[in-house]
Amino acid sequence: MKKIVGFIFIAIFAITLASCGSKEYKVDGKFTAFEVSLNRDTPQITWVEVTVEKGKVTNYFIDARQSKVTTNEESGAKSLAWNEKTKKELKFDYGMAGVSEIEKEWFEQAEAIEKLFLEKGPDALKLNDEGYIIDFAGATVKGGDYQKLAKKALENAKNGIFTDFIVDLNYGAAQVTWVDVKVEKNKVVSFTIDARQSKLTDGKTVWNEKTKKELKFDYNMAGVSPIGKEWFEQAEVIEELFLEQGPDALKLNEEGYIEDLTGATVKGTAYKQLAKNALNKITSKIK
Repeated sequence: MKKIVGFIFIAIFAITLASCGSKEYKVDGKFTAFEVSLNRDTPQITWVEVTVEKGKVTNYFIDARQSKVTTNEESGAKSLAWNEKTKKELKFDYGMAGVSEIEKEWFEQAEAIEKLFLEKGPDALKLNDEGYIIDFAGATVKGGDYQKLAKKALENAKNGIFTDFIVDLNYGAAQVTWVDVKVEKNKVVSFTIDARQSKLTDGKTVWNEKTKKELKFDYNMAGVSPIGKEWFEQAEVIEELFLEQGPDALKLNEEGYIEDLTGATVKGTAYKQLAKNALNKITSKIK
């Protein structure tokens, strides 16, 4: 009898270990996936955030920020500005309900999609050949991007990658900057800083195919850098500092430029804040 009990205990213990080892989401927190695109020739950014609690997905959040181009009446010059409010923050002021075949505002349709994702997963969203949602009472908008980003956010959750981003302007053109924080075995193992810029010509935006990091020496910062270092080289120095000492170790002057760090002199305010924000999305205990 003792042998039988012993075998049962060993079997249960083995199953428990196997279950822990195969845990799909090993870190709790909020995981984000985003992409930039154009809406009527003006830049927009769309994102999906997935919340994981105790190894289980508990929430999806979909949103987007758009922009507008204005023309100076005297000079005719065109300028770009990001909208202050996101599509979700605009609520009924977004003005979709009046042209929606189901008379639902964008935020209402987004919430219906979020609920579907949570209950049945992103693949439950059915799309026609043009990418519009079909066979779903709560939404008829284009949904391919939301489905793709939800899957990417889940992938980030599986890989322990936490992301925070910010959109702003670079010499009048749109850009997005972000920091990824990777966690393995409850320990932060890397920081990754990057940005994607664009070109604004006669009020029309074209996003750069490559990010600043992917451009490497073709970004051409080294020639104007006081330390002769390219952007990606300086980013790597900052990433190393973040990993070794944390984002607060980055010292900035009153204008936001990095000081007292060999290897980097660029503006670092955004990188520091984004790194801190990404870390704040981690709810698991981190070493």
